[in-house]
Amino acid sequence: MEESMNAKSFFVPALAVSALAAVLLAPMPSKGEVGTDDAAFTALLAEVVAQQAAIVDNQTKIDAKLATIAENVRVARIFVSRGK
Repeated sequence: MEESMNAKSFFVPALAVSALAAVLLAPMPSKGEVGTDDAAFTALLAEVVAQQAAIVDNQTKIDAKLATIAENVRVARIFVSRGK
């Protein structure tokens, strides 16, 4: 179960890195083109990166809570098995 949680937590940063790489490797406008959308695009990119960081942070918190719950269930099973 822990291996699948690690795969989930790896997927989000990998997606963010691949999106960033795609943006950085996208064709640049030629000298004749005017880049009027550069500021808006940069702002959107910064927002997406911030959202991805928040998602990674939330996933880390979720994983920690799941580990705590799994430990509580394990301890509860031990106590139940002793009571029989």
